[in-house]
Amino acid sequence: AVATSIVAYEQTTLDRFGGKFRFSQFLRSVDLSDTSITTSSAVIRGQKRFVASTISANKYVINFNSSIYHPHDGHAYAVSSSSFTLNGLTAYFDDDGYGNIRAYSLIGNERSYINSSIGTVDYSLGTITINSFLPTATENANSEISITVSLDDPNVSSIRNQIILLSGATISVLNDNTGRREVLQSSVATLGESTTLLQTSTSSSASY
Repeated sequence: AVATSIVAYEQTTLDRFGGKFRFSQFLRSVDLSDTSITTSSAVIRGQKRFVASTISANKYVINFNSSIYHPHDGHAYAVSSSSFTLNGLTAYFDDDGYGNIRAYSLIGNERSYINSSIGTVDYSLGTITINSFLPTATENANSEISITVSLDDPNVSSIRNQIILLSGATISVLNDNTGRREVLQSSVATLGESTTLLQTSTSSSASY
């Protein structure tokens, strides 16, 4: 029932120019999914996808048009990404909390940094810049890379040519009888799950 409400919210409120994601309205739609739901909460992150060239080293500027959560200098990991291959290693992006975007690989559970200054992030403006980036492969076949950020404000408005979609929804329920939290659904069939970029512009699609 919650998954159905999430899909309905995306279809009736988003998926159009000028669409606005309103956090309280979204939670209300979840609350109304079933009479057994007494309250709800959600963690909302922003995601943009871009098509990376595997032929030439390019500069990519990703504008979220919304500030990224940054309570103090040194607060790291507000930025994450899908995987790509760099220098022969499976790699990801993160941030160091001081405005630098880094590329790292995992050795066990530890992050080993391939490049500690591959780009920059402006937390206030919500802008990420990646410089001279040349991956040899990406996680999916169409060369898309997803950049995900923690948002300062869960209320998001689309501007100019942006369309807001929902993606990556995971539903869990706290059972009042047992006190246990159970993951009921790890994937919801929203439009944002299946949307693919059709051009190389970094601002052609946004998903939240």
